[in-house]
Amino acid sequence: MAKSLESTSRRKAQVPVSCYFCKGQEIKWECKDCDVRMCYSCKVTIHKGLQSAQDHDVVSIQDIIRYSPMISVAIHVNKENEVVVGIREQGPPFPVKDFSVRQVIIFDSNYKRKVTLEFDKKGIKLFSYALRIRTDSRNVVYVIDRFDNDNNGRIVAVHRNGRLKFTFDGQTYLETFKPQGITITPSNNIVVSDSGSNALHVLNSNGDLLALQLVKDDLGIQSPLSLCFDAEGYLLIGCHKGKNEDYGKIHAVKMVDSLM
Repeated sequence: MAKSLESTSRRKAQVPVSCYFCKGQEIKWECKDCDVRMCYSCKVTIHKGLQSAQDHDVVSIQDIIRYSPMISVAIHVNKENEVVVGIREQGPPFPVKDFSVRQVIIFDSNYKRKVTLEFDKKGIKLFSYALRIRTDSRNVVYVIDRFDNDNNGRIVAVHRNGRLKFTFDGQTYLETFKPQGITITPSNNIVVSDSGSNALHVLNSNGDLLALQLVKDDLGIQSPLSLCFDAEGYLLIGCHKGKNEDYGKIHAVKMVDSLM
């Protein structure tokens, strides 16, 4: 599926969630005067250093989006500039009980709640723990849904009206499925990193498996975690540090055109 091109630096990511300055994924702050969202690092190193921004009103995204007393566990901004947040109740995350609140909420660009996803049409909980969230070009919501503290989980695809599209647990092909990262290709295929099997799964928008790459055996990539595509179309794979290593690694791989 891919050829490993290990990189020592992070390329500019072409993803919907973006800090205005560095184009990183983790937006944490918004300047109300500049009307920009930024990560913590850029708030401190760039925005704070702007002479014109010394007296600007900078607020936390969590203070803008009201879901207290719930805890946010995932955040994503889609192409419509809507903020999609996974939340749960306070306390231990597992086991999930009948009274547990496990939601994915879509806020508009003004942070007003538009959609709450929690139950399917049969009244069954859609999520146990929304670890990661992504959306495709049709704004279908894809969630890494974690089951337990051992990182076992599945992929849940759900329409904005709450209709379940599909679930994928990977265990038809491998003994375990511990999804950690997720990203979407330009043709709406879904790429999922699986740390339990050191693998990448590529699904189509209907949840069918298109490709399975054992990246440790085939490419020497161990413990794949975070995923995103850069501006040149390379898939960036963030990995946990290995034994006797001080730092993790970011590998850049090129997927075959048929999977993009």
